[in-house]
Amino acid sequence: MTKAKRPHINLIALLFVTIAFAIIVQYYGSREQSKPAASKQIDRPDFFLNQANTRIMDEQGKIRYQLDAEKISHAPKLDESHLAKPQITTYGSKKDSWVMTADKGVMPDHKELATFSGNVITTKYKNPSPDDKKIELVANSDQMTYNANRQTVTSQGNVTVKTKSHLISGNKMVADIPADTMEITTNVKTSIKSKD
Repeated sequence: MTKAKRPHINLIALLFVTIAFAIIVQYYGSREQSKPAASKQIDRPDFFLNQANTRIMDEQGKIRYQLDAEKISHAPKLDESHLAKPQITTYGSKKDSWVMTADKGVMPDHKELATFSGNVITTKYKNPSPDDKKIELVANSDQMTYNANRQTVTSQGNVTVKTKSHLISGNKMVADIPADTMEITTNVKTSIKSKD
């Protein structure tokens, strides 16, 4: 009788081990699937805009700034918009304007900030008349942030500012548009052209 029971015991033990193995594989497999992989966390845009043009007005109905971009895509999980070939044009209290362009940009939702990177160029124009724009300065930088609430332009990384008579470089630039001031700090170097 003991010999007849032994194959049943072996079958029951084998069945138990197989079920336990299947449960373990399923448990660890589901844990691996529930972990968000960095490569799989692609935030799919919920909308696109091509050839976008936006004008933001102040309380008096004057344009504070204008945003143009070849393409804007919104990433809902990151709460930000991605800009391709963005350009921001701001208008100071005087008859001058600042134009910022870059290869790409990011704008967080619900914040009036835009961060540009890749071939960032900031140009200040003096506008005595709409038809006669005169370039006052051109700044090239690695990265630039425009704060629409404060109306400031902050450049990080290598910054080079060119005027008719000066070439200034540094590692940080802060321009206050309403005050019409610019400050370059950290590792500043200046070259002055003589008026011949």
